[in-house]
Amino acid sequence: AIEIMPEGCLYKQLLIQAKGLNGNLDKVWPDIRDSKWIGGSAEGRERVPYWLDGFMPLAWLLRDEDMQKRARTYIDAILERQEEDGWICPCGRQERHGYDVWAVFLICKVLTVYGDCSGDKRVEPAIEKALRNLNRHIETDTLFNWGMCRWYECLIPIYWLYERKPKDWLLQLAAKLQAEGLSYKKLFENWQFTEPVKQGGELSHPCGESRHGIKIRGVSGKNRRKRRHTTPFPPLSHRTCGLISTTSRPIRRSAHTFQRTILCSRQTAGNPIYSALSPISGAVPQTSARAFPSSLYPAFALERHPIGEMPFSPEEPPVSLYTDLCEIDWRMENGICKAEPENRKPLGADQRKKLIPYGCTNLRMTEMPLADGSESIEQKEKKA
Repeated sequence: AIEIMPEGCLYKQLLIQAKGLNGNLDKVWPDIRDSKWIGGSAEGRERVPYWLDGFMPLAWLLRDEDMQKRARTYIDAILERQEEDGWICPCGRQERHGYDVWAVFLICKVLTVYGDCSGDKRVEPAIEKALRNLNRHIETDTLFNWGMCRWYECLIPIYWLYERKPKDWLLQLAAKLQAEGLSYKKLFENWQFTEPVKQGGELSHPCGESRHGIKIRGVSGKNRRKRRHTTPFPPLSHRTCGLISTTSRPIRRSAHTFQRTILCSRQTAGNPIYSALSPISGAVPQTSARAFPSSLYPAFALERHPIGEMPFSPEEPPVSLYTDLCEIDWRMENGICKAEPENRKPLGADQRKKLIPYGCTNLRMTEMPLADGSESIEQKEKKA
């Protein structure tokens, strides 16, 4: 059951989602409306699971009876079509040997979400049957394609069931998936790509593979909070959350960007291209829980705004920061900014600029380095 309910601007944002595609995709997209998952003839792999994964929490968080009824229609159809031996995906027996079981991972994760939202007693036995079938299936039909690359996504339903039924076979299944799945550690240790590859697949896309590598460590760590049982996998390193460039090198001073920093961006009209912007007299305050007073961080002036109908839009950000910025020479490479600017010499005079939160704008900056000749906040504090 859901214990924490949304209020205020978050509730309004969820209503916006419910009125948009998230809440109506089953009415307009044939791949959802006529999916093989519910007995139709359209796509029967990832699209219904992906949609349900967001649609169901939205339905229960908003207490929307119509949305909940539509979600149950899909879940009922999926559970009714599960075969006696536990096979749950929409394909015939003769197709199983060439079937990518990534779809099993996705639908079992969706069932955990539905079970947590609805409390439906059918979910736990259905997931157990599906995972037991998977355990047998990969004995002879080993992982390949998406199932091999994204084996770790099955750890979510495995752990979900293990917390309710701590049986050894579940940990053995997790270890078996890891053994048959792609090792991202070895992939990076023997990295063959130094620049983006045109029309490259998952293995030639550094940013794509970085996110998969981070996800593996995140779902398989021994130290996951509120977990009653340990697992045989290493914990997530706090340094995995760096900013990755096209050459998979962390940008300087950004190892903890996503953990402790208020992410703000330059507010723009339209989509102009800037070489780069950099604060002259300070770095972004390092916090995610509170705003520093202007007396402590004089480089930034904080301005709070009333929460409007569109709290994540450029026009109605909940908070703004004002500071002095200047342009520097930061050139483009392969369609994006280079990992480091050419130099940090100001190209002109300081300009007073308004920064708004990362999610409110279309020109996003995660790090704004100091320009040459400027002082850091620490240096200013020492002088003071």
